[in-house]
Amino acid sequence: MRGFAAVIVLFFHISVLRHGPAIFDRVYLAVDLFYIISGFVLAAVFESGVGATAAARSLILNRIGRLWPMMACGSAFGLCWMMMRDGTVPPLALLVTGLLFVPVTTGVGEIFPLNGPQWSLLSELLANIVHALVLRRLPTTALIAIASTGWMLEVLISAVQETLNVGHQGTTCFLGLSRVLFGYTAGVILARTRDLWQSRAAVPAGWIAAPLLLVACLLVPTLCAWPAGKTDAYVVLLFVPIVAIASSSDVPPLLRPGSTWLGKISYPLYAVHYPVLSMAALIEARVPATFDLALWIASVLVVVALADVFSRTPLARGIRPTGAPRRTRGFAPAPR
Repeated sequence: MRGFAAVIVLFFHISVLRHGPAIFDRVYLAVDLFYIISGFVLAAVFESGVGATAAARSLILNRIGRLWPMMACGSAFGLCWMMMRDGTVPPLALLVTGLLFVPVTTGVGEIFPLNGPQWSLLSELLANIVHALVLRRLPTTALIAIASTGWMLEVLISAVQETLNVGHQGTTCFLGLSRVLFGYTAGVILARTRDLWQSRAAVPAGWIAAPLLLVACLLVPTLCAWPAGKTDAYVVLLFVPIVAIASSSDVPPLLRPGSTWLGKISYPLYAVHYPVLSMAALIEARVPATFDLALWIASVLVVVALADVFSRTPLARGIRPTGAPRRTRGFAPAPR
């Protein structure tokens, strides 16, 4: 599911960079899906097996080690893009802030100028830290209260901003925390309560139903001209049952290798796609329009190839501290 969403985001950013059709305008909401999936998956790491008794420091270092190498690669590609754009070496401070996950919160620009999508990974990392320190010790009822508060904040913010596309710019970076507050916590709740809903969520052909429902959630509001400020928060709410359906379904054996591969390349693809596509946009401005289609097809192939190569290296697997817990498939009983 994460791989499918990463591909949708890839095409969303192509549309943004090319000022393309409005049909992809609401795909920014896929970030909220990533948060739900992250909370769902990380609950198995933080709240069951070795993770349940592991020190918070170990869990946090494990997550930093997992996320940082590929984001460093994304910053490196972003440095190349900025050098192509400006014809000079950017200030060293931009590279340092990118490598250290330090956002530039002043002004209206991207808080991570070298690689815009890095903002969502910083939010996810902050959620991981709070999970390791606090959330895993709280009962599920408390998490429901936290998730409900996060969702009500999303309703308010989307109404005031007339969109939920917040968090990536200096003027809205703190508003974006409401998105991870709801999404990540909702994912943890899903994981803890899996025994209660899994049999009900196992719909026929759920492996294809979940992606189709996701596409509908991301595209139908634009096609129907529903205002983002009035509908974005409700679309995000629909992602919760979609994740439940996807997690309760088995991909057919024939499609399993492709599904597994897509999952493996999803994080490298997300980490490097934007600066690579930005370089393609610079090239597009310098070549005849007849080459545009070939250029963008080539850029997509380059991004996928890079993601595939990175997925086979330790960079994608991250730096794992000694004794850090591994991901597990099952979910141990959690406090209620």
